[in-house]
Amino acid sequence: MAFNLSAYNLVPVGYTPGSIIHGSFTRPERFYFPETSSWSTRTSKFRESIQDGRIIAVTVELNEGGRTVHSRTITEHEYQGKRVHSSAPKLAWLDFVQVLKAFMMGNHQERSSDIDHAFSILDQQARGLYGRSINISDGRISPEELQAFLSILTDQYRIDLCILLADTNGSGQIERNEFDRLIKSGLARDIVCGRI
Repeated sequence: MAFNLSAYNLVPVGYTPGSIIHGSFTRPERFYFPETSSWSTRTSKFRESIQDGRIIAVTVELNEGGRTVHSRTITEHEYQGKRVHSSAPKLAWLDFVQVLKAFMMGNHQERSSDIDHAFSILDQQARGLYGRSINISDGRISPEELQAFLSILTDQYRIDLCILLADTNGSGQIERNEFDRLIKSGLARDIVCGRI
């Protein structure tokens, strides 16, 4: 069964999958994460381009029904030139690559610890201490922390949608079990690829 965003009033009138959405996101009064959807029927590929022992680019690909519906290559140079639209700091290139890999691989991670690692990368609250900024994990991902990653890849509407769909308990933060569901369902991958 395909998940119908319109049925939940999660998209504006005239929405087409893959299009950039302009306008503000309005949180619906009630939303429950669907048990099954087309998210789980898609497959993805993640490739790293390595030169002189360094990852210089990554290519993500989303396939549905045997055909490629999204493909994008992001170089380290392109990443470094992009601005983050968040109060949280921009991830280092290799951290960005690790989180993107977890988002793209969904339920097909090479290691189960890859999702844990992605969570710990995103869960970095910068705190000031004695005039220095340090990162302290609080066990949750704030909307700003997730936005620092997603704003490189997608529009604000989809970032807000991702946060709504991930935060199933309505706490305003993404807990570890919610992040696990976001990744394993394929929802994170489809948002990154602009398919919802």
